[in-house]
Amino acid sequence: MEQRVSIITLGVANLERSREFYERIGWRRSMDQSEGIVFFQTGGMAVALYPREALAEDANVAPDGSGFNGVALAYNARTRSEVRARSGRSRRRETSQTRARRFLGRLFGLLR
Repeated sequence: MEQRVSIITLGVANLERSREFYERIGWRRSMDQSEGIVFFQTGGMAVALYPREALAEDANVAPDGSGFNGVALAYNARTRSEVRARSGRSRRRETSQTRARRFLGRLFGLLR
């Protein structure tokens, strides 16, 4: 079996608001015509946004998903200037970044 990921689907409470968040940090939709789901091409894979309740129904689980479910997605910038550009873009557009920290010798911050 080839080790790869094709699509990561995120169940979201508000599809339009979530789409706007990713577009504010510079992501571009890969399929404008899809209805009820949003795709962003990210190199060799895609990230999809899908209504949380519908995704839970597809997975046959309860949609409440209370608390942290043990998943984090990472974007590894290539340079410090790219980190500054991304975090600056998010601050200007109603997203928040946690305090930057070091982990495994790398500097990181979380956007939400």
